[in-house]
Amino acid sequence: MPEAPTREQAVTAYLAECNHVFPAAVTPEEAMSDPTDECLWMEFDQNCGEDPSGCWDRGQRCESDCGPTCTGCQAPCVATCDTCKAACAGDAACLRTCAEHRADCRDTCLTAKSACATVTCPAEESKCYADFEAKVAKTCPHCAELGDCMTAAMSDMAHYDEGREACKKKLPEDPAECWDWCFQGW
Repeated sequence: MPEAPTREQAVTAYLAECNHVFPAAVTPEEAMSDPTDECLWMEFDQNCGEDPSGCWDRGQRCESDCGPTCTGCQAPCVATCDTCKAACAGDAACLRTCAEHRADCRDTCLTAKSACATVTCPAEESKCYADFEAKVAKTCPHCAELGDCMTAAMSDMAHYDEGREACKKKLPEDPAECWDWCFQGW
């Protein structure tokens, strides 16, 4: 798999073509069948647990949205580079300066993508979880008791249904969604 290009490799590529797209620099374990645009690639992540808050999915969507923002950032870089090179009239030093500016612009786009994926999205996901926890605390005043009761019911799977019904009788005032929010024992 390709490694991230050096600055000189980026400049050389942009000397040839301002709209050159670098594939993502990934390890063989992360490799896909086709090289992915470095702006669009994101690390594979999987969550096999329940996501009653929707916050994990929201965080993944946010990270996914960082890619198109990066490609959108690259578009003006290409246009500026093309305009710059057209004005050079073949002068090698001028063309190199245009390619260097294009490489700088690429770096800016990738830095913004990285900040989006590593700062903005985790902050949004954390806020989502905090908001969800506040909602659970307000909606389900007996959440800890419900979770403990269901954990005890799960300990005897032969009588699980009876245990669940006993928990419902013990805590009848909690809304139905509390059963999903307060106990994730599956």
